[in-house]
Amino acid sequence: MNSDTFSKAPFPSARRFTKAEVRPSVLSIRGLLVAATILAFTMASAQGGTPGGVPGAPPKSTPAAPNQGGMTRMRIQAIEPEGTTGQLEIRFEGGPSVTTLLTGKGKDPVVFDAGCPPGATSVEAVARLTIRMAEGRLEKAQVRQVFRILSPVGPVFGGSGAFEPVAAWREFLEAEGLDPRHFEELRPEPEEAIAAAEKRLGFKLDPSHRTLLSRLGPIRSDDFFMIEPARMDVAMKQLETLWGDEAKRALSLPADVRELLGRSTMVLAAAGDGYSALIWERGEPGTAWRINQDSYSPKRMLDDAGRPLPFRAALGRVLSRLAELYLPSAGPRARITIHPGRLNVFYLNITRYAGELTLELVPE
Repeated sequence: MNSDTFSKAPFPSARRFTKAEVRPSVLSIRGLLVAATILAFTMASAQGGTPGGVPGAPPKSTPAAPNQGGMTRMRIQAIEPEGTTGQLEIRFEGGPSVTTLLTGKGKDPVVFDAGCPPGATSVEAVARLTIRMAEGRLEKAQVRQVFRILSPVGPVFGGSGAFEPVAAWREFLEAEGLDPRHFEELRPEPEEAIAAAEKRLGFKLDPSHRTLLSRLGPIRSDDFFMIEPARMDVAMKQLETLWGDEAKRALSLPADVRELLGRSTMVLAAAGDGYSALIWERGEPGTAWRINQDSYSPKRMLDDAGRPLPFRAALGRVLSRLAELYLPSAGPRARITIHPGRLNVFYLNITRYAGELTLELVPE
């Protein structure tokens, strides 16, 4: 999709890093992933409800143990450049290992299935490779990575205890392996600005949202950013002020969608290969939705049990997914989320970082 369909809105400025600052890739499919998944930026795990659906009870803060029940299916697509061959082994904690060959056929992925046993909390991937270098010589290499298996609820920004935004931000950077220089300087918002935004909206912000803005400030990177109080409005208006909806496409949306956007506000927007946003619907408690420029059709953010995500769970999931899509990490993000009862699809991504090979499993 061409994001130039919409005019460029005045997004916050942030320093754009040079290509030299982003780690080079040997088997990188980052560009493919961004192009394929940008408009579903979150939420790979969320099953979307539609406006008018009846929300269930909010999930508990403490996530349930992953992989309850029977074996959970995983499908792994390994894409390697021409001339790279070898063996890939996947070993789940408490389960059998699965081995496959990497054929070196370039764009044709090696696809195989594996079963994640109930209660598994980790999975190990080992690749033994023969790489044909640019000058023609063959180089033997081995890379191993252990991934922690997360609950489908995903990361809750600030955890399940009392919310302290500064500590939550520090923990997020550490967990994601991110350099704070990839973000704008954080500046807490004055109470007067937040109160003025709530008056303009006609409803109160979620308490955690309010606390985050007043103690930490809006989180902003180059391609995604939280909305500061001065630019808060109902989402229906923000489609024009933030997305540049010059065609007034939003006016032709179904009545129930326009009503939802009229009682919601954008919490965070992404402006990479197309606009997308996390929006929050007023209520006690409120409800998190995702919307993208492709369809303008909001999807409710739910856990695997079909319950609406509370504010910090929705924000944590969105931030983690956007960081994975857009920002270089100090090393592999050694964790994956596996959803019981469904097929879980991952890309195998092997990169060279600081002269060493690293291995990632990236959700489709």
